[in-house]
Amino acid sequence: MENLRKFVAVHDQLILELQADHANGCGWEIESNDGIECYSWFDDEEQPRKPGSEGKIQKFAFASDETGTFRILFKNKRDASDTFELELVVHPECEMDYANTAEGFEECFILEDESSQKWKVEDDDGVECRIGTKDGRPALFMACDTQGEYRILLSSKEKWRLIKLSVRPVNIRVRLETAPGKKVIYDVKANATTGFMWKVVDDGGLRCNDRYKPDPNPGFMCGKGGRHIFEIIADKPGTYIVRATYSRPWEKGFISSLEITVDVKNP
Repeated sequence: MENLRKFVAVHDQLILELQADHANGCGWEIESNDGIECYSWFDDEEQPRKPGSEGKIQKFAFASDETGTFRILFKNKRDASDTFELELVVHPECEMDYANTAEGFEECFILEDESSQKWKVEDDDGVECRIGTKDGRPALFMACDTQGEYRILLSSKEKWRLIKLSVRPVNIRVRLETAPGKKVIYDVKANATTGFMWKVVDDGGLRCNDRYKPDPNPGFMCGKGGRHIFEIIADKPGTYIVRATYSRPWEKGFISSLEITVDVKNP
């Protein structure tokens, strides 16, 4: 097993799960713990027994009242040569923020007002992350292709920061086919009277114009909706993705997402 590096806030608890087989005496033991508090148990000790499942996971819990880096050496009970090391970084309690995005969409999260603040991604939890700037301020850009809940841990010289990212499924997925230089059109339901509008957040490198067209309303009814029209042109063959969100400009986040895959082929 490869060595691991995990992070946990001071006074919090990290739970590590390892494959094991309690019934056959196959499991892991801690050879050295670097002075950190830890204990272990098997899954059948806390769950109702299920045929073929009990004792297949061995769990370890770690916690510390002090910050620092701790190294814990694990050894396989059956094979003493099978070892690995856990490097556990216990960081100070930190500010927690929340963000959400859709699968494949990039989310921009502003970090500080001061552009001098330098941030580093300590743990991306499998999310594609990069530190950049937006409107002259440091920002974290995040993207993930798999829905779920993720925790991104950041550090600067002054403090730590934790961002809990929720990645939701894309609400509308469509696939269109066109030729180079030829316009392809897609429209989706919208209602500008509510303040919500579709906004292209990633044009995929294509020429993409969009506009809102209200439905006929001869009776001047309040709250009448319409259609949002996307007009897309590609100059070269290939497969491109246009992404848009449905939101109010003055609010954070969005309530719906749209992904248009455009296959551009020579006639």
